[in-house]
Parts: sequence; structure tokens; C-alpha cells
Amino acid sequence: MNESISFKRFYVWFSVIATFAAMTLYADILLAASYSESAHAQQPDIGVSRPSIADNGYSRGNCAHCHEQHASVDGTEPEPVDNVPSVFALFTDNFNTLRTSYPYFEEDNICFSCHNESGTAMQVTNYTYAQTFGGFTPTNPINSVMDAFSTALKEGHTEHNLSDIYNYAKSHFSYFKEGSNPCVACHNPHLARRNNSNTSDPTLTVISRPTDHDNLWGDEPGETMADSVGTGTYQPPYFYYGAGSPTTQYEPGGVNYSHDGSKLPDYNTFCLDCHGNSDVYSSVYGRNLVQIDWSSNGDIHGGRPRYAEHYSSTPGYILRAPYNTTLDSTTPNYVLSCLDCHEPHGTVMYNYSGYYSFLLRKEVNGAKVGCYGCGWPLNDADYTILDVCSKCHSLSDGGEGIKHCGSQWECKNCHYHGSVQAAGCGPSNWNKPAF
Repeated sequence: MNESISFKRFYVWFSVIATFAAMTLYADILLAASYSESAHAQQPDIGVSRPSIADNGYSRGNCAHCHEQHASVDGTEPEPVDNVPSVFALFTDNFNTLRTSYPYFEEDNICFSCHNESGTAMQVTNYTYAQTFGGFTPTNPINSVMDAFSTALKEGHTEHNLSDIYNYAKSHFSYFKEGSNPCVACHNPHLARRNNSNTSDPTLTVISRPTDHDNLWGDEPGETMADSVGTGTYQPPYFYYGAGSPTTQYEPGGVNYSHDGSKLPDYNTFCLDCHGNSDVYSSVYGRNLVQIDWSSNGDIHGGRPRYAEHYSSTPGYILRAPYNTTLDSTTPNYVLSCLDCHEPHGTVMYNYSGYYSFLLRKEVNGAKVGCYGCGWPLNDADYTILDVCSKCHSLSDGGEGIKHCGSQWECKNCHYHGSVQAAGCGPSNWNKPAF
């Protein structure tokens, strides 16, 4: 063999090995303390554990359960999947960019090797936010992240399309590379903690802001809902007990008192890293999504002051508990969390009138969302927009009050993020934004 060619090959392999070793050492220095506390590390009976690696003596949480670094396993070099080196030295493909829509399969995303009811590496249960933090279990629950992204709906599937997230992250965030996984736009797998182990402890957050990938979000002072509302107030919604049960506990997870948001990560700032922009394209809707303004000049459910003169004793405008304090005043001005109404991964919901799920929760403010006024039994997943609204807005006059602008199907015509049209149908035809 030509000596110069041989040396070049040796140099290339040496460079690859040295680079990987340096990256591993750097990652260890940078993330060691945090990774040891992450959900993927050994603690002591959780953490990643791929059977084929565990059988070769690797302890739970070892890097080799996800990464097949340049080292032998029981004297045999791990064979790269599909006979090509895997990006980030992963044991399987990171993300299948050819899969642009539902349904998703395990081989489309390495995360689905575990976060999947029948995963080949592990079987990890992840319920919806409404179930984990709100206490509600639907008839046909979503049991895993893969399930949430792949649940068939009457009018489509989850609006958080993985291909859309991949394309957006690749064009907006410097850490996100061609071979990255869309899940890392919201999660850092080396840092994410196990929030379902103690639902009222925000330091166990599973998220990292898309614009701050190397840090957890919600685990430090200044990063909770209590910190994000400015002069407003965060009032946690009720925890679900079941039909007719008393409401004496609150989200997240059923805490025994009404907290100020300090037990909840600031999901608004987190979500607005993307949804606060005007260029978020949705292949499900075939358009860019509405830019959401949660500031004091934006949506009413955000920081914009409420209209006190129309929250007195007027039928149909009365707020339900726990939001019905001092109805004839602009204080407290409640600022909602995005996850008070929405599911981040996917939902069992579909709208009876033909609209998409909008990632809405099946349970809102301690009550099950259904199909108010439909007139006949429907699937557990059916809902109307009115029934979502009625969980916080009272139907005290038999249901007609909240339908001040027409039928129950039309709430969405005025009440949507970014709406600037006048309500126009209230007791004094008030000319103010409807949402």
C-alpha cells in the first residue's frame, strides 16, 4: 500500500477518534453535573437502558445506550445501522426527513425507540399534559410521545408536525444541524429531567428554550409563571376530580392550595420563542401560523387588561371559579399559561364541526371538554369550541349568554389568537378586540 495513502487514512481515523474523544470530554465537563440528574441518567431505577448494551455490562444511563462510540462491545465493534455511520454516533437514525407527515413509526425518530408503548429499546409511558398535570384520564388515553404524534383524528392529526419543526429549527437555531432531531428544538436530551415524578416541582422541568438549548427552562428563579405575568396574576386552574367532585386542588398535579405560578415553568416565554414569530409554517394548515402577542398589548388571555365593565353580573359574562374574583374590576388581571388550554405533543381531540384539534386539552379547569349542544352521544374525543370556553366562562343563563354572537359553532370566528375585530355583540355593542 502506498505509504502516503496509508498515513492519510491513519490521520483521518486518528482525527475522527480524537475529535470524538474531545467532544465527549467537553460534553462531560459542560454537562456532567446536569446529566447525572437528567431523566436519561441512572437514578437509580430509571434512565436509558438498551437491552443489547445492558447485556454487555453497560450500566443504566451510560452514554453507550444511545451512542455507539468508537469502542468494542464484548470484543466486537458495533455495526452501524444501515451500514453507514450514524449522525452523532447514534445507534439508529436520528430522524427520517423523508417522513413529512403522520403516521410516524419507531424507525422515523430515535426518541421513539423508547418513548413508545412497544419500543424496541425501552417502553416509556408519557401521558398528555391534561392527564399528568391536570388529573384527567380519557377513555382512550395517549400513552406515549409516539402515540401523541401519531394518533389518528377525524380531521387530521397533531398540528405539531415533526417535519415542520425540523425545518423551522434548522433555519432559526444555530445548534440545530442537518442531522438533528426535531425533538431537540424543545428538549435537550442530556439535561431534560423527569417532571412527571413530582409534578409540582418546576426544577424537574423537561424543556429547554429553543433559543437557549444548553440550559433547562423553568428550574431557576425568573423562569416560572409567577415571574412571567408582569403586573398580572397567574391563577392555576382546578385539578380534575371527576364529574360532580369538589374542586379544592389545583394544577400542576393537584397541589392543595392556589399558588401564584411558582410551581409551573414559564411556558409562555418558552412557546413564544417560536410562536411569537410570524414565519412559523404549518403543513397541516397550509399557511404560516398567527403570530401570538402575549404582552399587555396583545391577547386578552395574555397580558392585555380585561374588560371589567362586562364582567359584572351580566348573564353569560360571568367567569367561573377560580377566575370569578372581583368581577367588576380590572384586577386581578389573569394571564393564562399556554398549557392551561393546549397539549404540547398531541391530543385525543377533534372538533365535531370540522375544525382541527388546535392541540386543545380534553380537560380544562377541572372539567371534561365535550360536545355541548350536539344533541347525541359522540366519541370521547368530540368537542365544540363553546364547550372549551365554557370551562372558564359561565353558561349561567342556560347557555344562551355565552353565544352572544350566534351559534355555538362560531366562537372561533372572533375568539382566536391575534383577533383584532370588535366583539360587537355584547350588551353595549362594545368595540374591542374579541380575544
